[in-house]
Amino acid sequence: MLKLLAPAKINLFLSVIGKRQDGYHELETILQKIELYDTIVLEEKDEGVELECEQVPGVENLVYQAASLLKQELKIKKGVKIRLEKNIPIAAGLGGGSSDAATTLIGLNKLWELGLSQDELIHLASKLGADVPFFINDCGLAYATGIGTIITPLPDLPPFWLVMILPEIKISTAKVYADLNFMLTNEPINSKIIEAVIKKGNIEEIPRLLFNTLEQVVLPQYPMIKRLKEELLCAGCLGVLMSGSGSTVFGIARTQVEADNIYHKLRGGEREKEIILVTKSTGGCEK
Repeated sequence: MLKLLAPAKINLFLSVIGKRQDGYHELETILQKIELYDTIVLEEKDEGVELECEQVPGVENLVYQAASLLKQELKIKKGVKIRLEKNIPIAAGLGGGSSDAATTLIGLNKLWELGLSQDELIHLASKLGADVPFFINDCGLAYATGIGTIITPLPDLPPFWLVMILPEIKISTAKVYADLNFMLTNEPINSKIIEAVIKKGNIEEIPRLLFNTLEQVVLPQYPMIKRLKEELLCAGCLGVLMSGSGSTVFGIARTQVEADNIYHKLRGGEREKEIILVTKSTGGCEK
């Protein structure tokens, strides 16, 4: 039996460059793993793939697809029973499904003693989704291009604290991308600027460089997201951003004490339908 942690991520930078002929979108993004985890337990069995997960059961789950892909590609006869405990909210822009799939590939490589290299796992991961290769990589921070599958590890930043708000709304990633008007996109920040700051390890400059093209679609359609960003800033965050296509909004704080103070300012009132949590960035892979 093997037990693994699958970390969530945030996007510190996300620029959608254009639409490709294959229907996918070309992008540049900087991804950061954070200390919010799903738990995956793998147990070998004689044959087949069995998945236990209350929130996303069956073949639609990327965990199931990852295990099935590995068995098919390598013609593996062994089976596996997988128990997935979800802590990362679903469809929240935090990459939970992608991380679960990557962690499953990593775990089965160990459980079945396949001896696959990281590059071989990344090749398989790219068949499952845009963010999956990032979670295969053992870096905490990376620059991604293409459709998000070309990964360049970046040096870890000093740990920084996050206050995150997850409203109870579902935002369709496909619709957000479909509504994006490239004639109206405005990118005041270049990825190379934030990448240079990261390489200097200057966390104080990161908050003012946060950028996400998709906010240009989401904020007008979901005023709540704009309101949450304003609340985080007013409560004391150094910088705020929507992660991925939403709906999670995060704010950066200098210290855990500052993050806890912001958290307590935001709690209470009519927030029953929102999840507010404090977490921090993580360095290399925790698996």
